Amino acid sequence: MAQIQGVVQTLVASAARTATGNSGALSLTLEPDAAMIAVDVTVASASDTLDIYVQTSHDGGTTWTDFMHFTQLVAVIKKIMAWSSKPDGNQNRADLTSGAAVLAAATVLNGPIVPTQVRVAWVITGTSPSFTFEVYAIMQRSH
Repeated sequence: MAQIQGVVQTLVASAARTATGNSGALSLTLEPDAAMIAVDVTVASASDTLDIYVQTSHDGGTTWTDFMHFTQLVAVIKKIMAWSSKPDGNQNRADLTSGAAVLAAATVLNGPIVPTQVRVAWVITGTSPSFTFEVYAIMQRSH
């Protein structure tokens, strides 16, 4: 019987942010078969928006492609989305080659990623936005 190993890794530490940005390239602690990615927003400014994308790069960080986009966040909330390295019916969708920060909201593209080239990107919009948030992964690997 396969043994499941799991690990939690912070991808973006909790901090107040007022502008669009990204985490920079990250290397996942293990090469996961599946992961739950969580966003925890503890402070949100009224009438402003936060979009969180999780991306991978196949060329060492020159080009980034979304594989996860949370629903748009506008309030204090915790959101979790699941990803699997096993491809699903999304494989023929145009979203796979869509690039960075363009994947439709509430979408996950299951399939292989480059675990040594992952980043979290955020897009913040509004008149005087400020969001305090963190992003972390709960990863599993079967042996």
